[in-house]
Amino acid sequence: MTALSKRARFEETAFANHRTEEFLARANSLRKLGEWAASQMMDDQSPAIAKYADALVRSGSIDPNAIRGVADSLSLHGCTVDETVVVGKFEEFLHAARTERGV
Repeated sequence: MTALSKRARFEETAFANHRTEEFLARANSLRKLGEWAASQMMDDQSPAIAKYADALVRSGSIDPNAIRGVADSLSLHGCTVDETVVVGKFEEFLHAARTERGV
């Protein structure tokens, strides 16, 4: 294997590792957002908190519809939280997860 192909393979591996770490950081952030939102809606000891967080992680993305869905869920349960607060919480959790994972 030539030095050039070794370098290319290293860069591909580094890129793949970075993407994996970013994916895991986003999944962790979605879980934390789900746990936060569910704890706003339910008793802190409710087993439904984990189910809500899992559902948000399984959705796999944090697009405007997901943000709106979390904000709507919160408002249906009498919480006065708008979409900007939900986005802010997600960004806070994402920053913490990226820092923790070194991304």
